[in-house]
Amino acid sequence: CTSIRELNKNKYELSLQNGDKVYSGRVICAAGYKTKTILPGIAFQDLGQSIGVALELLNVDSSILERKTVRSVSRGGSKCGIHLVPREDSIYIGAGSYVKNSNFKPTIRTDEIKYLIDQAEKDFLGKSNIYRSFISPVIIGSRPVSLDSYPLIGSFTNHPSLFIATATNRIGFTWSPTIANYALSWLDEDFKDKSLDYQSNFNDWRPDRDLIDFGSNEECLEYYVNTRVSNEYEHGLINSSS
Repeated sequence: CTSIRELNKNKYELSLQNGDKVYSGRVICAAGYKTKTILPGIAFQDLGQSIGVALELLNVDSSILERKTVRSVSRGGSKCGIHLVPREDSIYIGAGSYVKNSNFKPTIRTDEIKYLIDQAEKDFLGKSNIYRSFISPVIIGSRPVSLDSYPLIGSFTNHPSLFIATATNRIGFTWSPTIANYALSWLDEDFKDKSLDYQSNFNDWRPDRDLIDFGSNEECLEYYVNTRVSNEYEHGLINSSS
């Protein structure tokens, strides 16, 4: 689907990539960071993309992880740590992150690869494992993020027949079963999980909600400076005396 256009409150026109058009009385749109792009005329927050890079290490002793997925601690502003997943003959390492607008073409940054390898060596694998290893493949993907960093999930007040699910950033995969149940229950009451109060759980994330502010201008500036300094220090671009 390349675009979704509202004809009236109960009818939508979906344009497909092959030029065909499909019509529906209800639409669920979960197109990641492209959600805003394919919904012209529908007002909600702009979306950006948090571009993540991951890689797989071959020729490495995965038994060092004892068949457990592990992650490093978050170090404020410094890519939120890394996670390692042992496979039969390899180790998956993820994931970097840098934020761009939705029109930017995702690109693998050298810094992302260096960061993942450096942290894996320092926190988990050691020099000898890294020295013997090979990289294949490098993986890149984009996570949807909103202007205020909070999710956009549910139907619109002024467009009640349109449901979107986006801006989940890093938690979309973990949260997807519950989001899917919510979307299906909105589409058809027969699918509703009676054990969940969807309105209470999701009302704060309605897609046409107001921006959730981060505090005063001074608080926002202080947070930004602290995270940027943490990032620069973590990557060795400044020293502790700077």
